[in-house]
Amino acid sequence: MVVWEQKLYHAMFNALSDAVVFTNCQQKIQLVNAAFLTLFGHAVAEVLGQAFDVLYADRADNTVQATIDDHGDVAETAKPFDVQYRRRDGSSFIGETMVTVVKDVEGHRVGSLVVIRDITARRQADSLLQANLARLAKKHRYEAIISSVAHSVHQSTSLQAVLDHAVDAMRTHIAHIDGIEIFLLEGQEAVLKAHCGLPEWLVAEIQRLPAPQGYT
Repeated sequence: MVVWEQKLYHAMFNALSDAVVFTNCQQKIQLVNAAFLTLFGHAVAEVLGQAFDVLYADRADNTVQATIDDHGDVAETAKPFDVQYRRRDGSSFIGETMVTVVKDVEGHRVGSLVVIRDITARRQADSLLQANLARLAKKHRYEAIISSVAHSVHQSTSLQAVLDHAVDAMRTHIAHIDGIEIFLLEGQEAVLKAHCGLPEWLVAEIQRLPAPQGYT
């Protein structure tokens, strides 16, 4: 019965799709599953008995050990966190990592179970999504500003009113902006026509500036 149970546990351990590592209390690798061998490219003999930090892209990274230390002797799974790991071929990947303290029947801590999932593709997709959202938000802000200014052009015959409205539109639709200035070229000078968020002394200093070269 004991042999059968051991075979069953071994089969279940190797059936897991995520890489799993069991380390002792000194963070030495004692057991790995088949998914670990596939993900990292190591043979079993290359990692057994090695310190867990041999798997880090940067061996100075102590994220897993710090999590185990913070977790103490509580037999719970810590929240997932990201670690940069290195494969046998030198390539690296982002691994979503979960650590569970393992105890014996008497409640004594005997080691830790570390579950690692390669989420590099997910992180890249997240970054691409965020970049696309930022680009769309920027496009939306510009469209809103242009629409607002165009509306004011049709509603007003005063150029100054249009410029003031443009400043208000930019202030409304552009986040984290401290100051806005609109200059118009008059001959060889750029003349400040509308602004917001500027101290009075600066407004006085930049009322008229030499026209930038190359602009018409």
